[in-house]
Amino acid sequence: MKSKVFALLLIAALLPVAALGAGDGADVGLQTGQLAPDFTLELYGGESATLSELRGKPVVLNFWATWCPPCQAEMPDFQEVFEEYGDRIHMLGVSVWETARDMDRFLGRSAYTYPMAYGTEDVALDTYALEFIPQTWILNGDGVIVEYIPGGTDADTLRRALDRAFDGETTGE
Repeated sequence: MKSKVFALLLIAALLPVAALGAGDGADVGLQTGQLAPDFTLELYGGESATLSELRGKPVVLNFWATWCPPCQAEMPDFQEVFEEYGDRIHMLGVSVWETARDMDRFLGRSAYTYPMAYGTEDVALDTYALEFIPQTWILNGDGVIVEYIPGGTDADTLRRALDRAFDGETTGE
């Protein structure tokens, strides 16, 4: 009898611990429905951003480069969506394989105001398995990937993905 009571007490004690680990609801990965891998990047202008600290609002995470024509073609759409959604979302452009000087030259002659990071080879190549650009991930407020967009995109596609992020849906891909 004592062993049954002990077993029940042990199970009762361990249930909250097991539930704590399962509470995330998503594995970390790069597929829709998974928690986006965390990282910290230096932002253009000197501050830094940690992806997990952006939770609470949907995130538009775009990998691009100043020398990439498809990347440059989509940037006005990112700016449009950034201005339209304002503080309801976080947007982060991650310029890969570049230096602060590259960013200075490019951003110095542009009107883009959304936060951007640069020179992030480790995040791009290792964490996000980046093989080409542009690439965009849309995350919901919990940091879960709602949509992955390989290649260039436009404002309407971003809006539809953000609507799903606000609703907590994923594309199921």
